[in-house]
Amino acid sequence: MNFRIALITAYCLMVTYNLLPRIAQAEQLQDRAHNLSLVASAGILLGVDPLGAISVAYIESGGVQSLPLGKHREVGIMQVVPAAAQDLGFAHIELRNPEVNALVGVGYLRLMLDRFPHSIRKSIGAYNCGPTCAARFKGVPPQSERYVRNVMHTYRGLKSCHNSYGSIRLCIQRLLTN
Repeated sequence: MNFRIALITAYCLMVTYNLLPRIAQAEQLQDRAHNLSLVASAGILLGVDPLGAISVAYIESGGVQSLPLGKHREVGIMQVVPAAAQDLGFAHIELRNPEVNALVGVGYLRLMLDRFPHSIRKSIGAYNCGPTCAARFKGVPPQSERYVRNVMHTYRGLKSCHNSYGSIRLCIQRLLTN
């Protein structure tokens, strides 16, 4: 009986002090940080600047491993389209796994960096609108200009944080809480 009273009291305190939403928010923040850490690891494995890969993922999804959102059925942390996954030998359903999504998304980013080696901005634009679209323009495709600007802004912030603190994990936490 005393335990039941303690549970009810604890619940009442949680409701009174609005702790339930805060607990849920903390769990979501932890999941997002973990997802962005997966992206950083994939970047290191595939020879892509992990801060750049995190920047793309953050602009794509905020670090949320989501179900399809856009008109092209983009999925997950890196918002990978089914065609890109197939090009890399993965089935669309596999993109629901955060580890696979991070690896495929960063792998696709690596392909764009290799295809447009003289312009990181154009490579990021190609990640956003596709390599065929990007190839039609001399610089960044017009429909990707805002996207590229946002990725580069995020990257500069992460780079500054990393130069100051030397920890990717800490910089991810700062990115998600600012």
